[in-house]
Amino acid sequence: MYPRRLIRFMSLRSLAWLAVAVAAQLGLYGAQIRDEYAVVLQDPPLARQVASRRALGSSWALDRAGSLRGSQTAVRGLIEARHIRVHGSAHLLVNAIFVFASTDEAEALRKLPGVSRVEYLPPLRRTMDRAIDLIRAPGAWNLLGGDSNAGAG
Repeated sequence: MYPRRLIRFMSLRSLAWLAVAVAAQLGLYGAQIRDEYAVVLQDPPLARQVASRRALGSSWALDRAGSLRGSQTAVRGLIEARHIRVHGSAHLLVNAIFVFASTDEAEALRKLPGVSRVEYLPPLRRTMDRAIDLIRAPGAWNLLGGDSNAGAG
């Protein structure tokens, strides 16, 4: 009696794992690939509207920054209504909203009112494999006593 119950239990476990695997495959099959895009708005960024860095602190520049954020909020609402994930925005050097979207969604975003263009942002691979040699850090470490004095303060 015991071996039959064990076999039945093992069969149910294997069927459960098979169902989980099939559900995962179906979920991955139906998923869309989402890339990062910058939705650039029509209004020029704040840096283009002021004459100097000092002018960025003026009341006019602060008012203008508020109006840029207001226009971004309006477009952001249209984007979020399409269930597209917004993960950031900028208004100083570029007047843009950053989103994760599929290619089809990016095409649809180009037609929104107030949008100048939609730019694909390729993924960056950040590596620091040459930075130490570029700044000649080993030479500086040797001047300071080498590895034996590391952390001496």
